[in-house]
Amino acid sequence: MKVYYEVKKSNHSHFGLIHTLDYPAHFHSAIELVYIMEGGERITIDGKTDDLYAGSLAVAYPYQIHEYKNLADGKKFYFILQPQNIDIAESEIASCIPKSPFYHYTEKTREYIEAILKPLILPFDDKPYGKQSVELHSYYRSLITALLQFHLEHVGTELVKRQPIEVELLRRIMTYLDTHFDDPGFDTHEAAQEIGISSQYLSSLIKQSTGCTLSEHLNNLRVAKARRLLRDSTMSISEIALESGFLSIRTFNRVFSDKSGMSPRDWRTTDHQNRWYY
Repeated sequence: MKVYYEVKKSNHSHFGLIHTLDYPAHFHSAIELVYIMEGGERITIDGKTDDLYAGSLAVAYPYQIHEYKNLADGKKFYFILQPQNIDIAESEIASCIPKSPFYHYTEKTREYIEAILKPLILPFDDKPYGKQSVELHSYYRSLITALLQFHLEHVGTELVKRQPIEVELLRRIMTYLDTHFDDPGFDTHEAAQEIGISSQYLSSLIKQSTGCTLSEHLNNLRVAKARRLLRDSTMSISEIALESGFLSIRTFNRVFSDKSGMSPRDWRTTDHQNRWYY
């Protein structure tokens, strides 16, 4: 099955309200949680599927493949955060997963979880949808940690089971690429050797799993980083090209324009503040 690897890593530091929606199978290095407030979604996480309506919650841990299908128009609370943005040891998150990715809250338990949610929803009182950075106020982080811990106490956790070899390899590959993609001297053979497989198998597994070649995937990661730097820094275009892993400004301009529909310079001057990516 081909899945989408979501590359906007530094954007994975927020929470908010969003429509129930269709979203294709994808995975990333963040924890993603949704709580259905109105409407319904059919959610698949790590091969398990359930229909969730108001009062139900789902959580996908890092690198778990997940997908959303809208069942009834409505609204949901969500967060998508890197493990280091949650006050639970990263080693604990890496070694344990919820026994079930889903839980249907009723009566008192629903009252309790919505009491935790209430201050996280307050920033959106004057608008029905939007997002908020978890780094804006320290108590957001504490509330989200409490929300996740409350959920884990109800579903329970279990040690991560040994994954099928290709799934485990894919996670190792993505972790390696997340760390090394912006090295202008990135070498496929060196990467494969470090991971412990052949370069042909590395390329093949990426293609089979994501529908992208290794080169395309690297460029997706590099362009995503370049967009963040264009938006958030005063670095020059040439500095951003090198910092994002491109060997030349010419290649950077070509690849960026192909994937963004405009040049890096034009992208920088376009207002992206009200455009956000789920």
